[in-house]
Amino acid sequence: MEAGVLSKPVIIGDTRDYLGGIRDGVSGLVVPPGDYEVLTEAMGRILEILALGEQFGILLKHLVTRKFCPERSIVKLKQLLLNEARA
Repeated sequence: MEAGVLSKPVIIGDTRDYLGGIRDGVSGLVVPPGDYEVLTEAMGRILEILALGEQFGILLKHLVTRKFCPERSIVKLKQLLLNEARA
């Protein structure tokens, strides 16, 4: 997510446990874990198509700032504390 805040493109391994909201080909590239050939191709795509990397970075920054904004975190924390106080 740090890359997203800086509007940098990302390539992540497809572990299905955590993709962090990254959608393959939309806000980053998702590659199979351990497949170095696909990883190398993904890196080449981002380097060759500068606009693609910029697009990924911009979309990821939007996702990160929307999903992890302080205001949203405060609302979630407040709701969690209220729920715990009622329990």
